[in-house]
Amino acid sequence: MRLSNDYTTFVFCPKLENNIIEPDIPRPSYSRLSLGNISSGEETLEYLKRMIHEHGIELIFFHGGDFSWGPDSGRISLVNKIAKLGIKCVYVNHQSTPLFSRLPALGRQGIISSIRSSIRFSLSWLLKCYQLSKTNVEITVSDFEETQTKRRYFPWKKKIVRVYHSRLASSSWTKLRDSRKEKVILSVGHFAYRKGQHVLIKAFGRIAAKYPFWKIRLVGSSGKGKYLHHLYDLIEKYDIQAQTELITETANPDRFFESASIYVQPSIVEAYGLALQEAMFFGCACVGSDSGGIRDSIENQNYLFPPDDEVALSIILERLASSDSLIQHRQQVAVTDSMKFNRNRDQMLINYRHIIENCFKGNA
Repeated sequence: MRLSNDYTTFVFCPKLENNIIEPDIPRPSYSRLSLGNISSGEETLEYLKRMIHEHGIELIFFHGGDFSWGPDSGRISLVNKIAKLGIKCVYVNHQSTPLFSRLPALGRQGIISSIRSSIRFSLSWLLKCYQLSKTNVEITVSDFEETQTKRRYFPWKKKIVRVYHSRLASSSWTKLRDSRKEKVILSVGHFAYRKGQHVLIKAFGRIAAKYPFWKIRLVGSSGKGKYLHHLYDLIEKYDIQAQTELITETANPDRFFESASIYVQPSIVEAYGLALQEAMFFGCACVGSDSGGIRDSIENQNYLFPPDDEVALSIILERLASSDSLIQHRQQVAVTDSMKFNRNRDQMLINYRHIIENCFKGNA
């Protein structure tokens, strides 16, 4: 949020949250404003029009998935309506939608549902193209997402850039701590089928009896109850209740990264993986599915597994759990890669500043 040092900045969000990082030096000004009870697109448009008029807003960043803010519901995007007012618009795409399907969910899609998804995707694609025609810049969050988005919307590929996001301060690179690691396999992320926690439970269930001193710790927001119940059922099925922790609310995720020996990002679909980035910073031996932006962080193919393949994951976990020296080596690789990649909040803000300046210069 240090952009507020040079720009008057407003953050509009559905609700005010206490975990948002405040700017260090809030000048010329910075405000967080709640959207309150606004629920419809038209209400949001009228609210933003009022804010633009009252505060002289010249540029708006929209955050969402591939088809957020309108295209996925067969409507003209809110971005187009704001751009029509002469306001510069930057879209931050945090997750591309899998081609001709919804994001993975518990249970299989029927034929009729798949056909509907394909039709909906085609319509959304057309409306997204219209949105891109009016957008100044679209930001993607990994090399995979940038490449995929440029291919999918090739007429506007020059508008599409990649910016790695991070909450880690660059000054923290000199403070990598020698924390005491426990025999814990950690995964962090909201509980949802596409995050793949079920894959990790199944994989660990295959080897848990051989490694009674190891446990898995799943940390994240509770998400939809149906999936969370599915996870509890799997834990009971594999009889690993004593070796499993599910933590649905936490104000301090860093302590879990500090104590874990191994980190797994088991996502079925993943745009980048901020939790994986942070696990590397805290020196966890990292494993991930061969999905999306995860490959931007884990370069060694021996520690990637096909999405939704618990057998392949169990083989990697057993290889690590049976060798302290290998874990220590992979932990050092994670720390070294963290510094090499230079993905931190300050670098992210440099990239954002460059985008903003180009927008005002008319180069974007």
